[in-house]
Amino acid sequence: MSRLDKAFRTSEKLEKEGVIRDFGYCRITLARAGGTNRAYAVAMEKIQRKYEKLINAKMLSDAKSAEILAEVYADTIVLNWETNTDEAIEDKPENWKQGIEFEEIEPFNRENVIAAFKRWPELLVECKSTAEDMQFYLAALVENTTKN
Repeated sequence: MSRLDKAFRTSEKLEKEGVIRDFGYCRITLARAGGTNRAYAVAMEKIQRKYEKLINAKMLSDAKSAEILAEVYADTIVLNWETNTDEAIEDKPENWKQGIEFEEIEPFNRENVIAAFKRWPELLVECKSTAEDMQFYLAALVENTTKN
């Protein structure tokens, strides 16, 4: 594999099946925002067409932009969400439960993902940063993992 391959070739598998972003108390599986994630591209194209006049006039509010992004991410990027149920946040398989912790652990579904991103907008920023960063989806990461 050339150095350019190592630096820039992404894994279609990682882009579609996602990478886990571990926050300790929760971990979120994120598909790539871009690359071979066609569902994301289609969703963004629809948004662009729907809000084209507002976007071009720079009249789409930050609140509306965040709402739209949360919906697109819930539909095309967030593949799983698990919560660590252990108070000490020990990373043991039995401590992880699928779902989103609000006051209690709620089911992982579109509505709750959107609600979480609305409640914690900086979490959406973190997930967006990961999903857009090709470094998390490099083919070399898969190849290095399978070698070890």
